[in-house]
Amino acid sequence: MTTEPAALIETRRLSFRPSRSGAMTVSDVSFKLYPGVTALIGPNGAGKTTLLRLLAQLYLPTRGQVTNPKGRLRAAYVPQFPGVYSGLTPRQFLWRTALWENMSWTDAQARVSLALAHMRLESVADQKGKNLNDTERRRLALAAVFVQTASSVLIDEPTASLDPTQRVEFWQDLYTWSQNPASPTAYLITTHHLSEVDGYCQRVILLDRGRVRFDGAVADLKECARGRTFWSDRPIPDRPDVSLFELSWSDGDGYRVLSERPHPLPSWQHRLPTLWDGYLFELRGRSR
Repeated sequence: MTTEPAALIETRRLSFRPSRSGAMTVSDVSFKLYPGVTALIGPNGAGKTTLLRLLAQLYLPTRGQVTNPKGRLRAAYVPQFPGVYSGLTPRQFLWRTALWENMSWTDAQARVSLALAHMRLESVADQKGKNLNDTERRRLALAAVFVQTASSVLIDEPTASLDPTQRVEFWQDLYTWSQNPASPTAYLITTHHLSEVDGYCQRVILLDRGRVRFDGAVADLKECARGRTFWSDRPIPDRPDVSLFELSWSDGDGYRVLSERPHPLPSWQHRLPTLWDGYLFELRGRSR
């Protein structure tokens, strides 16, 4: 019998209304954040950033609660566009962070040096913050989390403005950093790039209109669309009994189909579902 790992964060019916007259932007959200990397995905306006800020205790919930079943809640939050102190160098900024943690001089020195090395910031460690580029600012934000004593990290859209090479570098940095025994053990990361979820994450939470539509392993989200994904080498007929969630031309060879109907047309061939198929089926199929 497999023992379920201990959760680092747990929410129970977490809800948030930004104003008394407004609608809930997060509604009855319940889930557990386990060790490893979990992706938080969903359409624009789904409430992902609001949820991260609730978990980081930057917002107070309208109702519900956030707890750490293992003890005191320590979740570090990295916003989509991390700010820097323009007059401080990365080394100075990390030293200040370490002092806020009430570390000893020896521990602070070790953590700052290790953070600069892990985040490949040594070459710019003594440059002013105003001279750092976007990638270096993100690395500095992660380094600051490493210097803290948080058990969980909440990262909002870390690759949103990065090119493909920089996106790969971010995930490589995160992997290298997470392997250190002193680093946090749980990561919740928002992204719109499903290829990143498929390649780097163990679990996924799908949020839509403030509610959790899926919470589980990445492979299980793919399986949600099994039996409804097909391949056709000819155009799809315009017939009322053919209801599609997705139709896309693939590599000039045919059509990839995600269908509402589990029974294909005679010319269709079954194909394995992708993460994109599972994502669309949960958003479009479950609502019908």
